[in-house]
Amino acid sequence: MRRQAGIDHAIERARLTVGAKTAARRARGAAPVSAAPNPEAESTSAARAPDLVGIFRRHHPDRGGYYLHVSLQRQGKIFQKYFNERRNGGEQATLTLARAWRDGVIAAYPAMPLGQFCGIVRINNTSGVSGVSRAVKGRRRKDGGVLERAYWCARVPLAAGRYRYRSFSVAVYGEDGAWQRAVDARLRGLAELDGILYKADRQIRPASTAADFALLDARLRAPEERRQQRADARQARLQSVEQRAAQRLALAQAAEDAALAGGGEPYIGRYTNANGVDRYWRVSMVRQGSRHRKTFSDSVHGGAAPALLAAKAWRDQLFLALPVENKASRAARVNAANTSGVAGVNRARTLRNGEAWDAWVAHGPKVKGLPSRSKKFSVAKYGEERAFALAVEARAAFVAEFSGTAYWHHRSARKMRRALDPAPPAAAAGEAAATPPNQGRRAGTA
Repeated sequence: MRRQAGIDHAIERARLTVGAKTAARRARGAAPVSAAPNPEAESTSAARAPDLVGIFRRHHPDRGGYYLHVSLQRQGKIFQKYFNERRNGGEQATLTLARAWRDGVIAAYPAMPLGQFCGIVRINNTSGVSGVSRAVKGRRRKDGGVLERAYWCARVPLAAGRYRYRSFSVAVYGEDGAWQRAVDARLRGLAELDGILYKADRQIRPASTAADFALLDARLRAPEERRQQRADARQARLQSVEQRAAQRLALAQAAEDAALAGGGEPYIGRYTNANGVDRYWRVSMVRQGSRHRKTFSDSVHGGAAPALLAAKAWRDQLFLALPVENKASRAARVNAANTSGVAGVNRARTLRNGEAWDAWVAHGPKVKGLPSRSKKFSVAKYGEERAFALAVEARAAFVAEFSGTAYWHHRSARKMRRALDPAPPAAAAGEAAATPPNQGRRAGTA
């Protein structure tokens, strides 16, 4: 620790010596070396007006010509923003916006006081307090030996960028006493800097008015307002589509209920024997390719009404006992007119600007009251086999959405389901929620 403190002190003395020599050389008339100007900026900050500090006008053909680049650092953070002159109404209007944005940053992050800046502990500090270090000073004695004495030194800042140094001998005050006196001297010096800003002569002076800030706020909120308007318009369109779909579904359900109400009992028909005298009720039901049938004669059951009650009881028992077909398995059946070998997948050709475009198309299972869904895969983009495979995968994904949905293939089955197992309001809401999320809109083209 002592060796490191000695090295730090030697570096500090060397820096002060070099600074003094440089000042002397400049006083003798030596011209300082200047940095090369930046060709992109029209002027540097050293030669700019006070209200333009941190604002640079640049030209870039890919960004629409001239733009203003605002760049400044406050409290260790770098803030940057670009203002395009063509989009913001010209050079002067853009300058007003850029200056207001810069002044807003200055107001949010005020300049650092000099005392706070001097109190920052650097990473190479070994004492735990900024501006306090341990030094070992050597003095050659007459006998040729070197007398070394340890000191704790305080670097006390003054106004106008000057410093004074105070040293406290370890031999006189002890290690802890010398360190504490150096720390006290440093803190007293920092307390005297109250009200003085760090680099006060280089601080940016705000030049914007309340009207400028209001204009900037409106300009910055404009993109978000446009995005919100577009989002609201999209939401309104989606709600309109959903409302129309709900209306179509309600009309279809009402028509189905009206048809069932006028058609008598599901799966039960009234017939007469060949002799034209004996009459009976016949229950006929087809489930998964098998037909189940039974007759109930008026003469056996003592009249038409008792025969109908017996037929209804047998029908209800049979309806509940037979397994219900899954809608996904139903959708996977391949009919005789299919040419691809996979249900719901076909090859289609469309004309675009007189040119034929071939694609494999996957269709989703139909849901009553909702638009159909499909997805196309271009043969030119994916190739014949790859496009067909993608269409098969898309069809499988469409069908998988109905894996837990029962298939009631005609109105009689649906009426029986509602009569024997009426769904409460909560269950009905859950069934509506099970509708595929994309069923209300047409799928895009891959």
